[in-house]
Amino acid sequence: MSDLLILDIGTSSVRALVYDAEARLVEGAGAQVVCAPDISPEGDVTFDAAALFDAVVAVIDQVSAQMSARDMPIRAVAACTFVTNILGIDAEGAPATPVLTYAAPGCGDEVATLHTALGSEGAGDLHDRTGCLLHTSYLPARFLWMERHRPAWLARSARWLSIGDYVLWRLTGDLCTSY
Repeated sequence: MSDLLILDIGTSSVRALVYDAEARLVEGAGAQVVCAPDISPEGDVTFDAAALFDAVVAVIDQVSAQMSARDMPIRAVAACTFVTNILGIDAEGAPATPVLTYAAPGCGDEVATLHTALGSEGAGDLHDRTGCLLHTSYLPARFLWMERHRPAWLARSARWLSIGDYVLWRLTGDLCTSY
Protein backbone atom coordinates (compact mmCIF):
# COMPACT_ATOMS: atom_id res chain seq x y z
CA MET A 1 0.00 0.00 0.00
CA SER A 2 1.43 3.38 -0.96
CA ASP A 3 0.51 6.33 1.12
CA LEU A 4 2.43 9.55 0.78
CA LEU A 5 3.29 11.68 -2.24
CA ILE A 6 6.11 14.08 -1.39
CA LEU A 7 6.45 17.26 -3.48
CA ASP A 8 9.61 19.34 -3.36
CA ILE A 9 9.48 22.72 -5.09
CA GLY A 10 13.15 23.63 -5.15
CA THR A 11 15.36 26.17 -6.83
CA SER A 12 16.78 23.65 -9.29
CA SER A 13 13.80 21.36 -9.88
CA VAL A 14 10.34 20.28 -8.85
CA ARG A 15 10.37 16.67 -7.64
CA ALA A 16 7.84 14.10 -6.53
CA LEU A 17 8.47 10.80 -4.74
CA VAL A 18 6.17 8.27 -3.09
CA TYR A 19 6.70 6.58 0.27
CA ASP A 20 4.72 3.67 1.65
CA ALA A 21 3.08 3.38 5.07
CA GLU A 22 6.38 2.22 6.59
CA ALA A 23 8.24 5.27 5.20
CA ARG A 24 10.01 3.24 2.51
CA LEU A 25 10.61 4.81 -0.88
CA VAL A 26 8.42 3.20 -3.53
CA GLU A 27 10.84 2.10 -6.28
CA GLY A 28 10.12 3.59 -9.69
CA ALA A 29 7.60 6.08 -8.38
CA GLY A 30 9.03 9.51 -8.94
CA ALA A 31 9.32 12.42 -11.32
CA GLN A 32 11.39 15.55 -11.72
CA VAL A 33 11.13 18.70 -13.81
CA VAL A 34 14.26 20.85 -13.95
CA CYS A 35 13.76 24.57 -13.38
CA ALA A 36 16.02 27.56 -12.96
CA PRO A 37 15.50 31.07 -11.62
CA ASP A 38 15.40 34.14 -13.79
CA ILE A 39 18.17 36.56 -12.87
CA SER A 40 17.67 40.15 -13.99
CA PRO A 41 20.50 42.57 -14.78
CA GLU A 42 19.63 44.30 -11.48
CA GLY A 43 20.13 41.05 -9.58
CA ASP A 44 16.50 40.03 -9.00
CA VAL A 45 16.40 36.25 -8.52
CA THR A 46 12.86 35.16 -9.35
CA PHE A 47 10.71 32.34 -10.70
CA ASP A 48 7.64 32.42 -12.89
CA ALA A 49 4.73 31.21 -10.72
CA ALA A 50 2.84 29.68 -13.65
CA ALA A 51 5.91 27.71 -14.76
CA LEU A 52 6.45 26.34 -11.24
CA PHE A 53 2.76 25.42 -10.98
CA ASP A 54 2.92 23.66 -14.36
CA ALA A 55 5.98 21.72 -13.17
CA VAL A 56 4.11 20.63 -10.03
CA VAL A 57 1.16 19.44 -12.10
CA ALA A 58 3.52 17.58 -14.45
CA VAL A 59 5.24 15.64 -11.64
CA ILE A 60 1.90 14.87 -9.98
CA ASP A 61 0.54 13.58 -13.29
CA GLN A 62 3.62 11.42 -13.89
CA VAL A 63 3.58 9.90 -10.41
CA SER A 64 -0.19 9.41 -10.49
CA ALA A 65 0.15 7.45 -13.73
CA GLN A 66 2.96 5.34 -12.24
CA MET A 67 0.90 4.55 -9.17
CA SER A 68 -2.31 3.88 -11.12
CA ALA A 69 -0.44 1.35 -13.27
CA ARG A 70 0.42 -0.50 -10.03
CA ASP A 71 -3.08 -0.10 -8.59
CA MET A 72 -1.48 1.68 -5.61
CA PRO A 73 -3.43 4.76 -4.53
CA ILE A 74 -1.86 7.89 -3.12
CA ARG A 75 -3.58 8.63 0.19
CA ALA A 76 -1.84 11.83 1.31
CA VAL A 77 0.37 14.61 0.00
CA ALA A 78 3.08 16.64 1.73
CA ALA A 79 5.07 19.46 0.18
CA CYS A 80 8.05 21.67 0.85
CA THR A 81 9.44 24.67 -0.99
CA PHE A 82 12.57 26.75 -1.07
CA VAL A 83 12.75 29.12 1.87
CA THR A 84 11.71 32.77 2.11
CA ASN A 85 9.81 33.23 -1.11
CA ILE A 86 6.95 35.60 -1.80
CA LEU A 87 4.48 36.06 -4.65
CA GLY A 88 2.00 38.88 -5.10
CA ILE A 89 -1.35 38.03 -6.68
CA ASP A 90 -3.92 40.49 -7.98
CA ALA A 91 -7.58 40.71 -6.97
CA GLU A 92 -8.50 37.99 -9.50
CA GLY A 93 -5.76 35.66 -8.23
CA ALA A 94 -3.37 36.05 -11.14
CA PRO A 95 0.33 36.46 -10.36
CA ALA A 96 1.11 40.18 -10.06
CA THR A 97 4.81 39.63 -9.40
CA PRO A 98 7.32 36.92 -10.07
CA VAL A 99 8.14 34.62 -7.16
CA LEU A 100 10.86 36.49 -5.28
CA THR A 101 13.48 34.37 -3.54
CA TYR A 102 15.78 34.68 -0.57
CA ALA A 103 18.71 34.83 -2.98
CA ALA A 104 18.15 38.28 -4.42
CA PRO A 105 20.87 40.73 -3.48
CA GLY A 106 20.21 44.37 -2.97
CA CYS A 107 18.31 44.66 0.31
CA GLY A 108 21.32 45.77 2.34
CA ASP A 109 20.27 49.41 2.27
CA GLU A 110 16.77 48.42 3.35
CA VAL A 111 18.10 46.40 6.29
CA ALA A 112 20.15 49.43 7.36
CA THR A 113 17.09 51.69 7.01
CA LEU A 114 14.96 49.34 9.11
CA HIS A 115 17.68 49.00 11.73
CA THR A 116 18.00 52.77 11.97
CA ALA A 117 14.22 53.22 12.17
CA LEU A 118 13.82 50.56 14.86
CA GLY A 119 17.04 51.14 16.76
CA SER A 120 18.86 48.35 18.56
CA GLU A 121 16.06 47.88 21.08
CA GLY A 122 13.37 47.74 18.39
CA ALA A 123 15.41 45.34 16.29
CA GLY A 124 15.85 43.16 19.37
CA ASP A 125 12.12 43.28 20.08
CA LEU A 126 11.42 42.27 16.48
CA HIS A 127 13.75 39.31 16.87
CA ASP A 128 12.12 38.30 20.16
CA ARG A 129 8.62 38.43 18.64
CA THR A 130 9.34 36.78 15.29
CA GLY A 131 12.56 34.81 15.68
CA CYS A 132 13.99 36.67 12.68
CA LEU A 133 16.81 39.15 12.63
CA LEU A 134 16.76 42.07 10.25
CA HIS A 135 18.37 40.44 7.23
CA THR A 136 18.38 40.77 3.45
CA SER A 137 16.67 37.40 2.99
CA TYR A 138 13.66 38.18 5.21
CA LEU A 139 10.44 39.85 4.15
CA PRO A 140 10.57 43.22 6.00
CA ALA A 141 13.62 44.23 3.97
CA ARG A 142 12.17 42.66 0.81
CA PHE A 143 8.93 44.69 1.09
CA LEU A 144 10.84 47.92 1.71
CA TRP A 145 13.03 47.08 -1.30
CA MET A 146 9.91 46.60 -3.44
CA GLU A 147 8.49 49.91 -2.21
CA ARG A 148 11.69 51.63 -3.34
CA HIS A 149 12.52 49.69 -6.51
CA ARG A 150 9.40 47.84 -7.74
CA PRO A 151 6.41 49.94 -6.57
CA ALA A 152 4.25 48.64 -9.43
CA TRP A 153 4.51 45.14 -7.93
CA LEU A 154 3.09 46.44 -4.66
CA ALA A 155 0.37 48.40 -6.43
CA ARG A 156 -0.80 45.37 -8.46
CA SER A 157 -0.76 42.92 -5.55
CA ALA A 158 -3.91 42.33 -3.49
CA ARG A 159 -2.48 39.38 -1.53
CA TRP A 160 0.90 37.88 -0.75
CA LEU A 161 1.56 34.14 -0.79
CA SER A 162 4.47 31.76 -0.79
CA ILE A 163 4.80 29.52 -3.84
CA GLY A 164 3.59 26.65 -1.66
CA ASP A 165 0.45 28.60 -0.71
CA TYR A 166 -0.13 29.47 -4.38
CA VAL A 167 0.18 25.85 -5.54
CA LEU A 168 -2.10 24.62 -2.74
CA TRP A 169 -4.68 27.28 -3.64
CA ARG A 170 -4.54 26.46 -7.36
CA LEU A 171 -4.92 22.73 -6.67
CA THR A 172 -7.63 22.89 -3.98
CA GLY A 173 -9.31 26.29 -4.19
CA ASP A 174 -8.45 26.89 -0.52
CA LEU A 175 -6.40 30.02 0.16
CA CYS A 176 -4.42 29.15 3.27
CA THR A 177 -0.90 28.97 4.63
CA SER A 178 0.77 25.84 5.92
CA TYR A 179 3.92 26.02 8.05
